[in-house]
Amino acid sequence: MMGLYKRVRQTTPFTESKNQSGIAYKTTSDLLFGTQYDAEQTAYLQLPNGVRGAAFKDVKGNYIYALWAETTIDNSEEAQATYRFPSDYRLNELVKYEWDYSETKLEQKVSSSNITLTSAPIFFSGIL
Repeated sequence: MMGLYKRVRQTTPFTESKNQSGIAYKTTSDLLFGTQYDAEQTAYLQLPNGVRGAAFKDVKGNYIYALWAETTIDNSEEAQATYRFPSDYRLNELVKYEWDYSETKLEQKVSSSNITLTSAPIFFSGIL
């Protein structure tokens, strides 16, 4: 619990609030539950310098992609990059989930090209 919730000392049970780390952890857990890391598909993303990410596959063959801009300045979380899925993917649209999806439940359809990334991981779903 340490680091995932705001102060819990004086809250009543089940009324605690997650901090940003807790929200991000819950989002990651929700979106990646039941998936496995796919090293081959991750390599196939052809991530350029400055972009980091991974591909995860569920039992039905659906993929979730986690992408973010690599930070290069020590003690800084500021970074930006642009990414385009390889054309072989034949993905016109993806569903985008921000790091705080577990709280907002907001999904956004986006193009698979010219994706703006920051240091906060963004998740995308698509079917190959």
